[in-house]
Amino acid sequence: MREFLEKEEVTRQIKPIYRDLIVIDLLVCSLLIGDFFNLIHLGVFMLPIFLLLLCSVSALNKLREFDNSSSLGLKYAWQKYLSGEKGAKYSLIMPIVFITSGVIVVLLKE
Repeated sequence: MREFLEKEEVTRQIKPIYRDLIVIDLLVCSLLIGDFFNLIHLGVFMLPIFLLLLCSVSALNKLREFDNSSSLGLKYAWQKYLSGEKGAKYSLIMPIVFITSGVIVVLLKE
């Protein structure tokens, strides 16, 4: 019982950090994509932003390893669907979305 309560407390405290790291990754990726498509110009800030992305991804990997070793269940429901834990058909959603959006961007650029 005590171990279960301790896991619940740790999960409650770590989950906001996990969420914030995901948000940082999404924002940094959107900056890099914006620079790639010449929507914004990062210039000399490209390297620090790229390093921030690498650090954030590294922190997410360490949290995932900690989660796997202690069975906390930090993943959100949408992450379980995208990783294929809820079935193979859901793991195809993101590649299809990226391919479709890439085709749309290429068609709009021409």
